[in-house]
Amino acid sequence: MKRPVVLSVLALTTLLLAACYPPPYAPATPSPIALATAAPTPAEAAAVVAAVRAETQTEHLSPDGRWRAVVYTYPCVEIEGVRLAYDELRLISVDSGTDPLIAHQLQNCEGLGASGLAGQFWSANSRYFYYTDARYGVPDGGCRPFTPPTFRLDPAMLAAQPLGSGPRSPDGTRLAAWQDGELVVWDLETGAAEHVSPLDSANVQGAIAWSPDGQSLVYLQTENPCPPSGRAIITRINLPGLEQSVVLDTAELDQQPRFYLGLAWDAADTLRLVAEEGAEWRLDLTTGALTK
Repeated sequence: MKRPVVLSVLALTTLLLAACYPPPYAPATPSPIALATAAPTPAEAAAVVAAVRAETQTEHLSPDGRWRAVVYTYPCVEIEGVRLAYDELRLISVDSGTDPLIAHQLQNCEGLGASGLAGQFWSANSRYFYYTDARYGVPDGGCRPFTPPTFRLDPAMLAAQPLGSGPRSPDGTRLAAWQDGELVVWDLETGAAEHVSPLDSANVQGAIAWSPDGQSLVYLQTENPCPPSGRAIITRINLPGLEQSVVLDTAELDQQPRFYLGLAWDAADTLRLVAEEGAEWRLDLTTGALTK
């Protein structure tokens, strides 16, 4: 006597999805290029897709009108005792309707950390689309402000590249981000990158801030990743040329705040430094005076 075949909920769900599931809630038949770039969907993600309807998280039409970058979110649902959610980023061709899978993410709704796909913006020339994989939350165990990482999608190649974490310039054309121990200044339209090694490679990399005119930026380094952060160094980079100069070294001060939170450029010659418990200090870049 043959034993009956018993399928788990996940296995049964996967078989049902393979048989029928209407777009956009099921992965569309990928083009040959998409096959090379899209990872297979795990069984847990398939179960989430089967259990709930997709919601449009973000949608961005390219300036030339050729592409729609859409993040679909499948909200939290319990799958075999675990609450899961699932995100997909698809690049939809306005002309052909093809929608290859660019990125996907399975999320534990009760877990810690930063997660969630979200579209950010297109370059003005429609050459690149930018998105993040940390829409909400912060890294587990972090103790300083968190800037979500940025990824760059090239629609022509259907390939994505991580750019690191950091702010855009005031005019929106560049991104300054930490990546692999360097500060990288990315041109968001051409894709070109300029690499800067920090003056003090031993210290922890911290906040980055652009000047109001976008011609300079400053970055913070601290002795320790968490408070009390000990010695803090603020370095200025002038663009173009990438000339660096230290504008503040707290080791030279008799009394110093325990910098660890961040900084901002208040005016052309003034930095605002955020210290512990929300205390703020002002640094005059002309005189070097530091006041609380």
